[in-house]
Amino acid sequence: MSEYKFSIEQKWGLWRAYDYKCAYCQEPVRWGDVTIDHILPECLIEKPEELQKLVTRFNLGADFCINDYGNWAPTHFGCNVRKKDTVSESAPYYISIARRKASKARDEEQRAVKNKEFDKALAVVERGFKRGLAPKPHAIAFLESIKQAIIGFYDPIVVTFGVNVGEARSDGLCDENAPRDYPKLCDWLEQGLVKQLESTVSCTFYYPEASARNGETLSVRLAFIHLNLGELERFRSYLWEILEVAYYSEIYGALADGSEDDLLERIR
Repeated sequence: MSEYKFSIEQKWGLWRAYDYKCAYCQEPVRWGDVTIDHILPECLIEKPEELQKLVTRFNLGADFCINDYGNWAPTHFGCNVRKKDTVSESAPYYISIARRKASKARDEEQRAVKNKEFDKALAVVERGFKRGLAPKPHAIAFLESIKQAIIGFYDPIVVTFGVNVGEARSDGLCDENAPRDYPKLCDWLEQGLVKQLESTVSCTFYYPEASARNGETLSVRLAFIHLNLGELERFRSYLWEILEVAYYSEIYGALADGSEDDLLERIR
């Protein structure tokens, strides 16, 4: 049986709907580590009689579907593997939670899909200008004409990265040539993070606020303009940990003044 192929947006929707936690152990799960589990295993699709018995036994209703948000749960890889294809007595409990989360998960999925579609449309205009297919004034005029839509739609994803500077230094994770002075070491670490991200993600990003330094730890918030979620999922670092992923408006309460100009600048 071919396994259901989750889109990156569906995965994102579930992760956000469950507040970035594993559905089973309730511990935080990082974006790059989250997996999706079928609460009632997908293999039951090929066992319709057994599936129907479980649907009746658990009183799930005639509209129950194996491959739907009402049967999907974001999990740690380990929690997913330990469960395997078993059906426990707690399955109805987790399905009831999944059904409550389904609406938010779908909304988050659609939000991510629209962001991607919007970026594709913008990229077409950008390529057209760069290839000389559309005169620059026409391209800018087009973007200006949809500026109000951009303002209402554009909401960058903000990622907070963190590192325990003291532990990184004492554990030998820093290069031997790294500065020993805390402020200079923080600068060195930030430069390394930015350099890694520039080679990992294809979009532009900026600092929405200054990095936070308390003498022991360092945290950096970066806002990404139309971030490819798959690229973020592949981010790996032996120094940095992703502490938070959220939309700009969720952290700061509103979109940044003039943030739509970042999009217009792409073809100016």
